[in-house]
Amino acid sequence: MQGRYDWLASVAPAVEVASQWRRGDYVWRPYVRAGVRLLSTKSLSATASLAGAPSGIAPFTVTAPLDQFVAEVSAGFNLWKDSRYSLQLSYDGRFGAHTFDNGGTFKLRTAF
Repeated sequence: MQGRYDWLASVAPAVEVASQWRRGDYVWRPYVRAGVRLLSTKSLSATASLAGAPSGIAPFTVTAPLDQFVAEVSAGFNLWKDSRYSLQLSYDGRFGAHTFDNGGTFKLRTAF
């Protein structure tokens, strides 16, 4: 069995604008974040061969293209009541030339 190691560097500068308000037992924190993710390579590849394959079957290479520049956006809020309850709702999006990803988070917590 042969091994191969590749590396990928990523940096993601972003700016976040947020605020926080307190009203009685409640604390509300809305936010918006925008940035860009920069990757060090345009693709990742792996070469493999099949164990037990007949002689003459050559190894094959699989390459996955990557977006070197990806826009990232997030928006959401956190809501706390006392130190016992919290609610988090958020949206996260990533948009590149070839790929996009949309997701979200909903968390409800209580301490007991």
